[in-house]
Amino acid sequence: MSLIKEIDVQKSRNNARNVLKTFRPLARIAGTSLSSLHSPSLDGMPRSDRIDQGLSPRELELLKEKYEAGEELNKIVNALKNISTRSYWTLYYSYCTKDPLSYIQIAERLKWYSDTSISYLKRQALSEFYEAYDHGSLIEYKEEK
Repeated sequence: MSLIKEIDVQKSRNNARNVLKTFRPLARIAGTSLSSLHSPSLDGMPRSDRIDQGLSPRELELLKEKYEAGEELNKIVNALKNISTRSYWTLYYSYCTKDPLSYIQIAERLKWYSDTSISYLKRQALSEFYEAYDHGSLIEYKEEK
């Protein structure tokens, strides 16, 4: 019996991939531009203590969805800020631009890497991301036998 559980790397990477695939739709819902990657923020305008003044139930639901999308984006952005620079750019070009880039396009942007090495870099980056995201909540462990 081991004191430290063994990580199921493939399942954990799949979890990371699934979260990153939500980046574009979440950004659209939250109204965040994909041209610059930073934590979504409120506009700083003063607000009433009562959020439901004059809002229909549908408007309240849309506001809630926008808020929740912004919160999820914050988790993704914070994880991206805590991984290596090379991994950040690999995942950014794969999941956080308006259109996903091919391995060849990513290699061109990362300069010193070939398109064949991008697959390896992406696997490395996904591993860093699943560790950094929401205190490791994407990590899956292997079943004990």
